[in-house]
Amino acid sequence: MKPSKKNLKLTLSIFLLSTLFTFAQNFPYGINYQGVARDANGNAQTTHTVNIRFTIAPSTSTTTVVYQETQTKVTNNMGQFNAIIGTGTSAQTFSTIAWNGPANSLVVEIDPGGGYQLIGVQPFQAVPYALHALTKAPTMQIFLSGAATYTTPANVLYIEVEMCGGGGCGGSGSTGGNTSFGTSLLLANGGTEGILGVPSNGGDGGSASISLPAVGYAVSGGAGTGGAKGGTANGDFSMGGAGGSNPFGGGGGGGYGESAANIGTGYAGKANTGGGGGGNGASSNARSAGGGGAGGYVKAMISNPSSTYLYSVGAGGTGGNGGAGGSGVIIVREYYK
Repeated sequence: MKPSKKNLKLTLSIFLLSTLFTFAQNFPYGINYQGVARDANGNAQTTHTVNIRFTIAPSTSTTTVVYQETQTKVTNNMGQFNAIIGTGTSAQTFSTIAWNGPANSLVVEIDPGGGYQLIGVQPFQAVPYALHALTKAPTMQIFLSGAATYTTPANVLYIEVEMCGGGGCGGSGSTGGNTSFGTSLLLANGGTEGILGVPSNGGDGGSASISLPAVGYAVSGGAGTGGAKGGTANGDFSMGGAGGSNPFGGGGGGGYGESAANIGTGYAGKANTGGGGGGNGASSNARSAGGGGAGGYVKAMISNPSSTYLYSVGAGGTGGNGGAGGSGVIIVREYYK
């Protein structure tokens, strides 16, 4: 015997996390929902047709409709049914719900025949609001050279800045350029050049620093290695010192001497890694050049960022007997409210 409208009630449970992101990545959006239909005595209503109305409303007013849909389900042999909120019949579009607005509740009503009856109001917890992340995914800007002004996009909650200074060149050339963001807010100085001579020392890694309100960590770049003594005049010549290491990338390898007339040039540090350049090889019994030091490294977060920041990307050191240093870089990742 089919229960009457007065005798039918619904016991409900909501499962939001298990497949929420699956539907978020493969349209349509949806929130998993599971319910059990029972009569007034608590008996499960098996193979029973259930008409349900789901309403998403501000928690302060369940009479205001943000989104509303209806679905018809048939319970299984245990009285259970499954629904995906967002796939029913509705005049609104589920994917356009402003999850970053006022806290919302889910209102559930059932119509066993004769009109919908309120079953319950369930406040949403944290998981459904992950849908808001899809309305504005993080963005990123990368600056490979030069000096200019960074402009913070609208509605950004915080930015994450990762950057390094330029690497020093191998073999008595120039120091790598300094990289800065917000003038002195974030600094990643360039590595110094390797030295050609006796002794032939590797360059020092560039220093790094962070000032409030930015928070994060700053580390000095790795130092270059000193050059080795050259071989004999029969063409057995030693490698130059390698450039210093860096979280973005290491310095270029040193050159080698093939003959007295061809002593080998150090490899350049990879562009936009801040790696130091390699030292050149040595002829005869001379010393090969030392490798350049790597640029300093910074990774920091800035909450409630300013509208603009001046920035400058350090160039790699050049002009030595070895390879040029790798240039610096600034990567800004933007996270929205």
